[in-house]
Amino acid sequence: MTNHRIRIDLRPRVDLKFRAALERACVAASLAGAELDTPDAARIVEEQLRSGGYPNTEISLFRSVEEYRNRVSNWVAWRDGRPGKRATRRQGKR
Repeated sequence: MTNHRIRIDLRPRVDLKFRAALERACVAASLAGAELDTPDAARIVEEQLRSGGYPNTEISLFRSVEEYRNRVSNWVAWRDGRPGKRATRRQGKR
């Protein structure tokens, strides 16, 4: 059996409801057959969160070559979108 691991950095870290929603979305992705260390799983989780009340959620996935070999992924989950993109969106509306 292959061990798939993810490390998730939540933004904001203190939002326990967002954390619980993210955990439910990860379970749903896993039950749908996605391996949690893959971009496909991150996409499914992001879509679940967006449709579940967090429409601006963005998930970034990254890993080193060593982490790739060991089936480990690092995610950053932004509840309100990435800060740099929010600033760009606001500037574009002016």
